[in-house]
Amino acid sequence: MSSQQGYLTDEKCFIVSLPLNAIQWSPDYKGISNFQIRVIPIESRSNDGDNSIHFQVSVLNEKKSIFVSQPENGVEYSNDYFMFKTISKNELKGVKIEFLFSDSSQVHHPPVSSFTFFEAKSPGILHSPIIDAELKALGQIKVHYLIVKPYPFNQPDGLCTNMHNYLKKGLHVGHRGAGVTRRVDLSDNILENTILSLNHAVKHGADMVEFDVHLSKDDIPILYHDFSVYVELTKKGSTDNETLELPVKDLTYRQLKILKLGPKRKSETPFQFADDSEDNQPFCKLEHALNTVSPCAFNVEIKYPTGYEFYKDLNHFVDTILKTIFDHHNNRDIIISSFDPDVCAMVALKQKKFPVLFLTYTEDRNVKMTSDIDDRMDSIEMACYYSSAMSFSGINCYAQNLISDKSLVRYVLNKDLILFCYGDPINCTSVVEDLIKEGVHGVIYDKIDIISPKKLLTSVINAASQDGDTKEVVARKTSATIVSISHSP
Repeated sequence: MSSQQGYLTDEKCFIVSLPLNAIQWSPDYKGISNFQIRVIPIESRSNDGDNSIHFQVSVLNEKKSIFVSQPENGVEYSNDYFMFKTISKNELKGVKIEFLFSDSSQVHHPPVSSFTFFEAKSPGILHSPIIDAELKALGQIKVHYLIVKPYPFNQPDGLCTNMHNYLKKGLHVGHRGAGVTRRVDLSDNILENTILSLNHAVKHGADMVEFDVHLSKDDIPILYHDFSVYVELTKKGSTDNETLELPVKDLTYRQLKILKLGPKRKSETPFQFADDSEDNQPFCKLEHALNTVSPCAFNVEIKYPTGYEFYKDLNHFVDTILKTIFDHHNNRDIIISSFDPDVCAMVALKQKKFPVLFLTYTEDRNVKMTSDIDDRMDSIEMACYYSSAMSFSGINCYAQNLISDKSLVRYVLNKDLILFCYGDPINCTSVVEDLIKEGVHGVIYDKIDIISPKKLLTSVINAASQDGDTKEVVARKTSATIVSISHSP
């Protein structure tokens, strides 16, 4: 990694993680405790002299989240999330994880170790046996690995090294532009994540607009929220329609543009209207949005469908979206965010021009949403630990957490992180005002034309226009009322 630029240049970053409850001992060894773990690389040597791989370690808790050199005798194991990171020109094929016991009587045949060999796909999760010197299985360890390659194209000029100077406190952010799904309360019937929706939010004073980006099957970055589309089919010999769900990833840009889409359920508002203008059509190219949306800042949320098998390589996925942003940003202020912690890690390691915000799912911070949710996004605290370790600019969390416990705002800010929020509770002017008063840097909400508390809607971000001039977006607020919105960014 270049020490001056702060991003990968001609080397790779390897991150080996042990999630919570990563180690499961066999019944005969469940009493094992008080041991150190040490990660040793299994590498292919380069011909460039002594370039041996050395790991740094981060433990995602209140005291140890910042990466430090791995001690010679390993690090004490606890039920925390461990990350081991190295940056090297050498090729890392896998790792050997050694278990070092302070009391050797705890196991019958020390030393104890586990071998994990990386697969071609990155990121990956592997379950490897823990064995002793006589190859007896003592248990199993869960290992998550991520291999980050350098961005393969030319880096853009300029750095964004201080998020606190880059964004001003109290930004009003239009959620998917004018709001989720379709704004049937407006004469234009504005659809989410369209040029019309983004421009409507800007017209009514949004400092920033948030939207979602996928890759089509033919690698075109497009604006769309869901991972699937719902196509209306007409049954043979009938006028009744039936809905077919198709993954966005399996359709080319051309196929997406010619589809007739329907709602998920018949009771919902139709997704497409026959008289929609081109600017109110789904699947707008990211390039087109960057080049045509009125001057304002962008919050580009990268949607990576981690639940799908055989999806695009994550390095290629991120590189393709970054290239479009780099080629067409036109000096627009942009932040990049994602719910996927590995996407955030890749964006942060591949470039430093645009800041990264890590999104968290948690609605009720006292209840784990699902058993398979990534530990790194399961609470505001864990999101902060991970963001600090990976040098992200900040986090974006569900607003109810901050409303229920205002001390969390100060908790995040004290860690020198930017704080954005989103969600159902941001449904009236007073909530927006209270969140900004508490110190939240950005509030993402629907119907910014109705809810925004600004009397004179003037953007606090002077985004550069395409001709290089600086403009302020000015509009008049019409009214304020309580509305219901979706919680998903």
